[in-house]
Amino acid sequence: MIGGATVALTLFACACTYGPAQHRAQIDGALVQPESRTFAATVRSEIRRDPTGLSAFPDGGRAKISDQSVTIYLADADAQTVRRIARLPAPVEVQTSFASTMLGWKGTTLYLVLTGCPGTECHGGLTQRMAYRVDESGGVTPVDSVPKDLEHPPRSIARALGERVYTRVSNLTDSIKVVTDDGGPWLVRFVLDRNGELVPVRRAAP
Repeated sequence: MIGGATVALTLFACACTYGPAQHRAQIDGALVQPESRTFAATVRSEIRRDPTGLSAFPDGGRAKISDQSVTIYLADADAQTVRRIARLPAPVEVQTSFASTMLGWKGTTLYLVLTGCPGTECHGGLTQRMAYRVDESGGVTPVDSVPKDLEHPPRSIARALGERVYTRVSNLTDSIKVVTDDGGPWLVRFVLDRNGELVPVRRAAP
């Protein structure tokens, strides 16, 4: 019986497997700095290993996820340039259902929040929020609270009353569209390359 149990356990362990590591990246958001052609973008990345064999039962299983982070970029819509200014590894408090949200600007300083949970479950009151201040030179500072008078771009597509510099951006998980003329066409100006880096379209890998 002991030998049979050992064989059974060995077979079970072999069947609980995971696929190869995959690097995944997606754009979490893009936010224009008011009255400018500059905008910030956040790209969330992770290393993921999907379950196979018995690990995938009964409901598809739970992937093994590691090396989660958010990278913050500053882009210029006119010059079509982009630079990476900071990278935030996911703290243990928010590693489950990890995500980022940009809250707004205070001058050239960006405020954002990381959300998620510390355990395997993540819902309702389990969700943690960790706020940060990021300056244009790449300095990152955790903050206990954010200013109440943060600056935001106009919410409407139409030019706002008194708005001098018209810039709007819209993102999918792998690209960012930009329009700089009221009523003008939305053009894909920035994309994620094969390495998960945000780059101008003209420099994107084919």
